[in-house]
Amino acid sequence: MSKKIWLPRSFLILFIVNALLRITRIKFHGITIGWKSWIKSEIEFGYHSRTGWSMKVKGSGRFTVGRYCAIGEGLTVITSNHDMSSPIIRYRLQEQLFGFRKVSKMAVDVHVENDVWIGDNVTLLPGIQVGNGSIIGAGAVVSKNVEPFSIVAGNPAKIIGMRFSYNEIEYLNKIKWWELDMDQLKSNRDYFDYFDKYSS
Repeated sequence: MSKKIWLPRSFLILFIVNALLRITRIKFHGITIGWKSWIKSEIEFGYHSRTGWSMKVKGSGRFTVGRYCAIGEGLTVITSNHDMSSPIIRYRLQEQLFGFRKVSKMAVDVHVENDVWIGDNVTLLPGIQVGNGSIIGAGAVVSKNVEPFSIVAGNPAKIIGMRFSYNEIEYLNKIKWWELDMDQLKSNRDYFDYFDKYSS
């Protein structure tokens, strides 16, 4: 069975969830959403992924997180943009004048794959994908896709290194250990015991 948390962009559901997050964190199947987080978008979190305090997710798009991800405190995720072609940029003023918000039609979903480590106070901008096994340094502003197993940092975020050699990455992509549940991982520890065999 797939173990995950999925929250639709429903006012009532998000109101209840955000009220709970004012007083506690949410835990389910090893998934943790940190205390004082604020969610205003549809989200989906995979098995054993965790966030620190004060995550903020907003916009009309969707934020998805794969399995076994570690996310630091203060993550900000933006899943939509203002319509920059509109002569009026403020949403509230658009509603007052036109009766609706002019939200950009650009790709808006933000997707984090598996076994990703995101440092404190990172910002993920609309439409980006963060590849398997990557690391995002604290304070980074991510405006473009992050390559699998890369290390990025800065504003805007840029690659500063790779976690593993080509052979090691090929091996990890072959075994896809993140698709296993905890009991299965414990039964397959040799995946990691022999990892050095595949180093270049």
